[in-house]
Amino acid sequence: MKLPLAVYFPGLGDKSAVIHERASDWAKVAPEPFLLVAPERPRNQWWFLNDGSELGWVRGNLQIDTVDLFCDWIAGMSEFPGVDRDRIGVFGFSAGAYAVAEVLARARLRLCGAGLGGVHGHGQGHLDNRPDVPGHQAFEAQQKFSAFLERLAHHGGARWIGAVHGKTDQESDPRDAQQILEALGRRQGELGLPQVSVRWLEADEQDFRPTKKRNRSHHSYFDVSFVHAGFFRNLFSTGAHAECWWPPKLRPAHEADKAALPKGDGKMYFQWDAGSNGKKQWRYYSNEANSLLVSSYAAYQSSSGGPLQPIAVAGHIYVVDFAQMEQISPFNARRGVRCFKWT
Repeated sequence: MKLPLAVYFPGLGDKSAVIHERASDWAKVAPEPFLLVAPERPRNQWWFLNDGSELGWVRGNLQIDTVDLFCDWIAGMSEFPGVDRDRIGVFGFSAGAYAVAEVLARARLRLCGAGLGGVHGHGQGHLDNRPDVPGHQAFEAQQKFSAFLERLAHHGGARWIGAVHGKTDQESDPRDAQQILEALGRRQGELGLPQVSVRWLEADEQDFRPTKKRNRSHHSYFDVSFVHAGFFRNLFSTGAHAECWWPPKLRPAHEADKAALPKGDGKMYFQWDAGSNGKKQWRYYSNEANSLLVSSYAAYQSSSGGPLQPIAVAGHIYVVDFAQMEQISPFNARRGVRCFKWT
């Protein structure tokens, strides 16, 4: 029996042993047996950058030989007896997600899937929220970020790429993440592969609600990103279509919904935020609109459809933007959209 292989690149604050600490969590949600390994970050390096400090993403220079060494290591493992070479996935959080992006950029591996949580880049394009970056290094950071995006423009592709990012993240700027994910997506399209599947998190959707004492940098969403079965199903999937891969945290708000949408029907449902004054109020789309969104989302994921889908809601025409997961009115008013699989 051959098993799929997942390679996890830890963030800057973790060591490879973190997979032992999280093994029981993953075992509870794993949809099937799989092999899991984690490399150790090279000493005094920001993964593939030759500066291991907190600002290594600015000060460090790319060590291509190191990237190639890790790629060769993964390729070697794919040939081990018992490893399904067609189902190799890589994923990482924060600095680890950066490492995954560089591995993709080298185009030396045939990857089934890739997952990026809180992705960071080499350098950074937006520094207005980073007072810790000295002024004399700002230009260098922006130059390195442009070069990083250029590397991603030629990545080797994967059957599925999924990303989760906090809209209010103060460590991995969402504006830079958007550019990173767009670069990956454009290349996926050029290769005829599915678009990048992105979930943008509100602050209250993170693992810990940000407060003055906890999760102050709005960068705590590892579990939301990777600790659920949908993530691993997509990471190892050889099919043409991905499922909506984040876990179903919601329950129907009204008794009528509970009767109409019984738990366990296995279908995908979309909701839109009808709340006001900062309070969310998630509502289901009509059956007709939901069916259209499900089919359109599947086409978008397989790169055979566009990111925008017009729908009717209460007699008015709106557009759902799958890339941003937003519902847009004719007057450009935007409301959040999300989907889940009722299991």
